[in-house]
Amino acid sequence: MDFCHERNGRDSCRPVAAGGKLDGLSHLKIVPSTDLNATFAMSISVFFLIYFYSFKVKGFVDSVKKCSFAFGKFPLLIPVNILFRIVEDIAKPISLALRLFGNMYAGEMVLF
Repeated sequence: MDFCHERNGRDSCRPVAAGGKLDGLSHLKIVPSTDLNATFAMSISVFFLIYFYSFKVKGFVDSVKKCSFAFGKFPLLIPVNILFRIVEDIAKPISLALRLFGNMYAGEMVLF
């Protein structure tokens, strides 16, 4: 039984529905996390969970000490440590989101 009602100029056929029209499989996303918005939402939620459990387990004072004295107890490096921490905190969710998006998108491309 031949399910190809229309040929696209090559030896392959386009998927068609019972009505004879394209059924939209070319726009189907198999994995929901191949949408960049979904991966950013997941990475931001993980980012907030990291800080929530950090404050819950260590307490507020120890968490602030971790941000301020990352490179030792030298007080003149506190502004530099905080600046590095801010850059790290901005880069972490972006990195998580793009890595997940890239892995899922590549997996979808390999499968289809």
